[in-house]
Parts: sequence; structure tokens; C-alpha cells
Amino acid sequence: MACAHTLDSIRQAYPDVANDLDNLSAQLRDATFGCEAKPGRPAMKPIYTIEGLKRNDRSVDARNLPPGSFDGSYNLASTKGEGEGAGVVMPAVQASTPEAAERIGEVLRPLHAIQRYIIPRSVSKFKHAVTEAHSELNNVVSFGGLLPGCTSCQMNVSSSGFDLAHFIGSHQGSWHTDIGDDWTRWTMVTMLLQLPEGSHPGAFCLGRCGLYVREADAWIVFLVFRGNDLHSGFAPTTPPVAVDDVNKLVNAAGPNRVVYVSYPSRVATTRVGSMSMSAPTKFWNFGSTSVAKTEQRHFTDSSSTQIFGSLYTKANRLAREAAQSFAKALTHSGIKLDITLADLMKQMTYEGDDGQIKTIEPPPFDIAHQAKEMDHEFRQAQAQIKAGETEIPFTVLKPVPASVALPHVPPPCEPHLDHVVDSIVKRKVVEGKTVWLVQLDGKDEITEVENSAPWIHHPSNGPKFAQFLAQSKTLESNPISNHTVAGEDVTMADSVEPMDTQATPPKCAVPASSAQAPVTSSSRLISESVVPTTSNEDGLPPSIEPVSEPSSLPESVTPASSVENPDAAPQHADENSFEVESIVDIDKTGMEPLWRVRWKGYGPEHDQWKSYAQLQDALECLEEFNKTNNYLLPNLISFSRSPSLFSSASPSPSIKRKQLPESDENDVSDAPGSSAAVALQLERLEKSSLHLSYRRKRYFAPTTTTSMVEMLFAQNELQSQFNDYMSFVPRFSSHLPDLIVNETKTTILDRSLRWDSARSYLLLYSWYQETAPKLANTLVELHKSRHWTEEGGCPVVQGCHPAFAPLVHHIVSYVACQSWSKHQSKKAKRRQPGAAPRDRSFPHPKCSFPIPNEQLRSLSYDLYGVRKTKRFMLNLLKGHKGLQNVDAIYECSAIILQAVWSSELILPPVLKMEQALLQPTRRKSDPNLVKSRAVGRGAVHD
Repeated sequence: MACAHTLDSIRQAYPDVANDLDNLSAQLRDATFGCEAKPGRPAMKPIYTIEGLKRNDRSVDARNLPPGSFDGSYNLASTKGEGEGAGVVMPAVQASTPEAAERIGEVLRPLHAIQRYIIPRSVSKFKHAVTEAHSELNNVVSFGGLLPGCTSCQMNVSSSGFDLAHFIGSHQGSWHTDIGDDWTRWTMVTMLLQLPEGSHPGAFCLGRCGLYVREADAWIVFLVFRGNDLHSGFAPTTPPVAVDDVNKLVNAAGPNRVVYVSYPSRVATTRVGSMSMSAPTKFWNFGSTSVAKTEQRHFTDSSSTQIFGSLYTKANRLAREAAQSFAKALTHSGIKLDITLADLMKQMTYEGDDGQIKTIEPPPFDIAHQAKEMDHEFRQAQAQIKAGETEIPFTVLKPVPASVALPHVPPPCEPHLDHVVDSIVKRKVVEGKTVWLVQLDGKDEITEVENSAPWIHHPSNGPKFAQFLAQSKTLESNPISNHTVAGEDVTMADSVEPMDTQATPPKCAVPASSAQAPVTSSSRLISESVVPTTSNEDGLPPSIEPVSEPSSLPESVTPASSVENPDAAPQHADENSFEVESIVDIDKTGMEPLWRVRWKGYGPEHDQWKSYAQLQDALECLEEFNKTNNYLLPNLISFSRSPSLFSSASPSPSIKRKQLPESDENDVSDAPGSSAAVALQLERLEKSSLHLSYRRKRYFAPTTTTSMVEMLFAQNELQSQFNDYMSFVPRFSSHLPDLIVNETKTTILDRSLRWDSARSYLLLYSWYQETAPKLANTLVELHKSRHWTEEGGCPVVQGCHPAFAPLVHHIVSYVACQSWSKHQSKKAKRRQPGAAPRDRSFPHPKCSFPIPNEQLRSLSYDLYGVRKTKRFMLNLLKGHKGLQNVDAIYECSAIILQAVWSSELILPPVLKMEQALLQPTRRKSDPNLVKSRAVGRGAVHD
């Protein structure tokens, strides 16, 4: 999803490339923030100070920034021009001076090299290899180098103290998705920081799962993510500093964070739009030249060299583009070229930076002459993906020398496999996991293997398992395996016989039996409809509605015993056809007669009811049973075609009459007075009542009816809710994207709020345990160390802490006044002999404060400027009367000072925060309880 790296993490995980990344990062830092002159290199100024550098269209207007500010967003490589189809890939509008071109190239070259180190170590190896090959095939124009990479680069410059959207625009500085990025590739963010100690670099957030990155101890951070994901960032912040430290931050003034966003444009990588590679040639597809095409920026212009990084990259990139265009034009024209593109490009030359004539290098492979090799590579990769082996090396083929003919490519062969399946016995489910019983090639024993084994899905074994499943379709009705003993392995695939996976079994098979009895493979459904059956799991008769329901099958016919002892049950073919041994009973109570069939080799518990249409393969047994029981159908042929012919002789019988058994011409006379007819009718009624009672108890129980009614009501309620919802969908569907984005924002803000709340409780714990007592004692000690003045209190406190000086002096004067009045009200007592004299050195209230002593108890609401609002006066706590010395007075003053801070400045916001975070919980708002809860939570977090 995303990956973050710093130089320290690279040094720990990939020490072999750490030194190279250190050097490239240093080059990028010097080119970004500037540097002093070095041996062999002149001094450079920051890149954002280049004269003529242009902000992009989405960046904030320079008129809305402070004078001399360089904050904003800049495009340094290619961009997508609007107004022509999917867009036109062209160089971005940027300063074209020689200085600007040189400085931009010094930034793009190390960025391209950093990509080649960071992205392969952050994403899937196979996915990266596929994108590399795709970039080479399509000659994707990357910036900074000839190797595959990102196509565009955006530089975001920001300073501390403001919102990021204020600097680089509301779209790029707030939550957004880059819909123009290629979703099959990755975006890399390179963040360079230049912050004083104690600063925060600002978080980079991803909307998915609420991920964020905050690396406070690094000066460069690398991020790899999908540009189509929701993301945003925050500007850096610096702490307030003292006036004496301002001179130390002069070098850090101005922009202190530069973010390079290297991203792949979908139009550039997939070529769904136009490519402005050169000026109109007036040939081929450029017959008519428009003014817009003539003035349009293109990559052959001399000012675009810095995008490629060097003249070498530019010449080779444009040569590949021209050669590919030439070859495809010949292909569309039906013209063949006797030489390869490699030979053609070797005849191309250009003048290098040193003035020497150099030859164009051919591409890594020739798609026209190496199609077979490349197709083999891709097919092998796809096969390994399906087999679960996604982390595979994908090497780009080397170019074929022009003097050597293309070798014969053998057909692709399967990789070597240690486990080759010879036959599959069956499939079963054990503890919720699929287990296969297979026989491996070269081994006699049966091997159990779970479905998660990777070699099962190998191309050599996968078709065998697929063929087994295709031939093992289970019944759509209730299989007989539902009656197996609890705890027994349930066989999920059919046929206990091992299946030969080397050849497809025949569609039809004859049961291995010496008797020439007819066979059938049909089954009777509960609805009494005729549905052809397929093979079942156990190799047993496909019982749908057994006559009796025993608790378990006999051991001789269970699936497990059938595998271990093949002689326990007759062997059947793969299609599982079963022999009919005899017909033992008939049921004439329904719309059509049903015969009870007994299968050869099985007991009465496996008997089944079959219709006439299902017994076409056992007509001999059927005729014998009907003849023995003196039963004759009116018209067997017409009945097999239309079962409704089996009806009463009455012209229009009632519904109840249809449900009663009918008599035929061979029955005993049913005239009144015939006892034989009455007995026969009674027997039929008993059979009919038993059959109907059994079906009613099994399928029409009251609980079943009740549940069906409840399901009907629930379905009706859900349908009503769905209709109401669908009526509002057209009106509110436009707000769904915003709701999704806002939901993600809410999750991130909730995490941030929890973090800030925990941090606040930690600060409260630190304040009450250490900071507040230390600060109060320091203030009163400073007040105690110097004389007072009637106009302004203590000059020492006034100079060091002017915000607290009047407040401290007021509280000390109040405590001193309380003690003085108590001392004066007491009558003088004779001092006992030997007692130490009391210390009377505490301050005199008459010269302690410029307000009357009787008003010292009241304190202004603004706390002498600490708070902005002035509404009314506050009453101080009662001072301890009768304090005997100065130390006691100042100790009491420190306690009262802490109490004023706590009750007026600290606890009210804490109470509001507690009420906001714990709304469902009712808690007492007593200040002491609020303080205790805050300190307790802070202690837990500490």
C-alpha cells in the first residue's frame, strides 16, 4: 500500500546502497537549498530563487503570499496539456534561461537515480519488473535519465506557520487524489527538511486505513505510494523561540521544506493521448499544420534538455521514438525492413556535450524480431502467477547481435516438479479444510494433502484436479452421505474408485456384474418430478427419500470402508449406474404410480421409489412385478409420455376423489356386500394415510410453516425498506463520493484527536506534579529576594516574568495582610522566660500594594492581563492567619498562586474536554475531582 524510507532505514536494511544514496541525497540537498562554493564546484543558490521560475496553474497566486515568498508548487518536467482528446504530453512551462535549465537538470538527475534505488526496494519485485518491461516496450519518457522511471516531477515549497493549502493551493494542499496518475505504477515523494531543533516536519497522510508518516529525526524522507489513493500533507511547524535565539535562525528563514513529487502520468505511460515529441513535420499524420501545433512545446526543443537530464539521454530517447514510429509506419503500410531496429539505430549519431560524434545505443530488445522470446517470458510469468509464485525474477532480454541469426526457440516447457499426481482417489473435508487423497507418480501408497499445497495448483497438476471436480458434480438433492455416522470424514467428491487422470473416462459404463439385469441411474425427488441424476459422493444409490432412516449406514457400505475394502460393495463405473434386483411394492396414491426398487447388493434401507419413466431400463422387472401382483396399466406407452392418463374412469372426479386409490379392471369387484373389496380398499387407505402422514410430519411441520411465514414477513419488510431507499437514491447519490471522503477524513481526525488528548493529559500530569510547583516557588523566591515598591511590586519579577509580576505581588500582599491583621488583633502576652523571640520580619501591608488592604481579597478576572476578558472580580482563598515569618508567608503565597492557576486557567478547559470526549458518561464537575481524574489519566499514559 505504501512504504517510507529514511537514510537510516536504508543503511540498516540495504547497506550495499547506503553510500550511493547518501551521496545522491547530498547532491539533491545542495541543489535544492543551495550551498557554498566547494572544490571544483561554484556556489549555488536555492532552486526556488531562480529568476523566472513559474508556479503551476493549481498553485496559490503569488499576490496572496507575503512579499519575497517562494512558497508554491512548480512543475519541473513534463505535464499534460488539456484541450485535445485525453491530453498532450509536453514539457512543462518553466524558465528557459541557461541558468534555470542547468539548475533544474541538477535536481532531476539525482531524483531519477534515487528512484532507481528506492522504488525497487519498496514494492513487489515481480510488479516492478513488469512495469520496467512495459516502460521499455513503450519508450515511456521518464525525466532525469534513460532508464524507466516517473514521467513528471512537481516541487512543493512551503514554510512553517501556515496551512499547506495556503502555499501550494487548495487542491494540492488538502485531501485529494491524483486521478491523472497511472494506477499500475507508483508515486515517490522525496521530502527535504531544513528546520531548527524542536521543529515538526509536518505529517504526510494517506486516507486508506488512516496511515501517516511523521519522521521528526530525518532531514530527508522517501515515500512510495499510489497517487490515486487519497492523500494530503501538513506544513512544518517551529516552536516559539526567545529573542536572543533569533540570530541563530537567520539561515533557516524562508522555505524550510521542499517536497518533490515524482509521479507517472497515465497519458504518458499508456500513450492514450498525444505525444508532443517534435515540431510538426508536415509528413505522415501531420499533413495540416495548425497554429496551436506550431507554437506547442515539444521535447526536441533545446530548452527541454534539462528534462531528460543530459544530451545523451535526450538523443537516445528521441532516436528510439523515431525508430519505433518508422517501424510501425512500415508495418501498417505492408512494407518489410530487411535490417533490425538495432542495426538501423547504430547508423544514427549525435554531437555530444564534448563536441564528439557519438552513436545511438539500441534499445534493450527488438519487439519486431524477438516477439517469440518475449511472448515466452510473459507466458511463463503468467503461469507462475496462477501457481502462486508471484515473486519471480523477470529479466529483460538482451539485444540480439545483428551478425547472428535468431536461434530456434523451443516450445515452452513446464518447470521441474517434485510432486506429480498420478491419480486422484477422492476429496473430503476435515475440520473445515479440503483434503485430497492422491497417488503420486512412482509411489504406491495413498497420500493426503491439503488444498493449500502450492504444487496442487501447478500447471502440471492443476488440470487433473479440475477434471476430477468436473466429473464429480454432487446431487442437487439430499445425498445419502447425510446419514453417515457423526465424526466420520464426509467425502465431498464422488466415486471411491481411483480415477485415472491421464485419460478421460468413458461417458457410459456397464456395471461389473454377471447378471444381465436392467440398470437405472435415476432418482426420485420430493416433488415427484423426473430429473436425471448425476453421480454422487459415496458410490451408493442416490437415495433421495429413503423408506427408512437408519441412524447410520452399515460399515460395509460406508465411503471409508469402500476405499479400504473394495470387495465389500460391488464395483461401479465412474458414472455410478446401479442394478435393480427386484421391485417389492407399489404406491398408487399419487397422480402417478411409484414402484419401490431394491438395488442389487444393498439392503431394504436403501430402497427407492421410482416412476415408470425412471424404470425404462428395468422393464423386465417391472412387468414381472405387475404380472405377479395382478396389476395392469391402461396404456404404458401413452403413460410414459403423459402421466396424467393414469386417472379415474369418472368423467369429472373431485379433488378428493383424485387423491384416493383407483381400482382397475383386474381388481376384485367392489360392489356393496363384497368383503374382499372392502378389505382391499381398507388396505389401500391405510397405505395412503401412512404415506401422507409421513410426508406431512417431515415436510409440513408447524415449525416449518411458522418459519416460512416469518421469512415472508421479513422479506416484505426488507422489500419496503429497499423501495424507500431506491426512491431517495437519485436525489442523494451525488453526495456519496463526498461522504466516502469525509468518512476517511473523520477516521484520521479521530486518531489525531485521541493522540492530542493523550498528549494533553500527559502535560497536565507534568504540570501538577512538577511544572506548577516549580514555577510558583521560583516566582515567590524572586519576589522574596528584592525590596518592593508601592507602584509596581517587585522589580525582579517584573523584569523576568512581566506577565506574572502583578499577580504574584497581589497574592503575597494579600497573605501578608491576613497575617498582619491577625497579629495585631491578638493581645500581647508576656513572653515566657527562655522562649525564643518570634520573627516579625514579614512585610508590612501598608506599603505592599497600591490598593487598599480591604480590597486585596478580590482579584481582577483578567488576572492582570493573563486573560483577555474583564468581567468581574475573583475572591482569593483565605490566607493562613497568624503566620510567624516571611518563609511561611511566601510558602502560603505559592500554594494560593497554584490554586488560582488551576481553578481559573487549567481546569475549565479540562472540564470541557472531558465533557466532549466522554459525552455518554455523567461525571461530577467538582474542580478537585476533575483535577484528580486528569492527573490519574496522565499518570496512566506516562
